[in-house]
Amino acid sequence: MRMFGLSRLGHALWAVLEVLADLAMLDAGPALGPVQN
Repeated sequence: MRMFGLSRLGHALWAVLEVLADLAMLDAGPALGPVQN
């Protein structure tokens, strides 16, 4: 059960990190777009 709990917590944290990363990409998109390509 502990492993399952940690797994769910990890997935939740990862989902939050992905959302924050998406927001950061949108905010810095025009500036970082040419550099990343």
